[in-house]
Amino acid sequence: MKNLLVIIALIIGVVLISILLVLLFKQSALQKNINHGQKSSSAMGKGIGIGIAFGAAIGLVFGIVTDNISLGISIGPGMGVAIGVAISAAFQKKEEENNETVETYNKKSVTGILIGLLVLIL
Repeated sequence: MKNLLVIIALIIGVVLISILLVLLFKQSALQKNINHGQKSSSAMGKGIGIGIAFGAAIGLVFGIVTDNISLGISIGPGMGVAIGVAISAAFQKKEEENNETVETYNKKSVTGILIGLLVLIL
């Protein structure tokens, strides 16, 4: 019976994490369209959100295994926030390395469109 509960908890955790990631990436894409070159970092929110999702899933599994679900549920998000801060630091570093202005992006887009039209004509 415990094995079945652990498997169900893992499946629920994976589904919740997948939903969270899809929502985060959609929000990130919308934020890029809204900002129009304004420098804004959503890395901290992404990292903490992912950390809380993983922490809740890990805490639930820990609670089921130790037969104390309330302890697992209460420890999980705390661990998730701690993990999320580390993840957000990695996201922020990656975001700073890949930071492009709108002008650079537009130049690349125009160049790509012109090359595509040239290939289409030929």
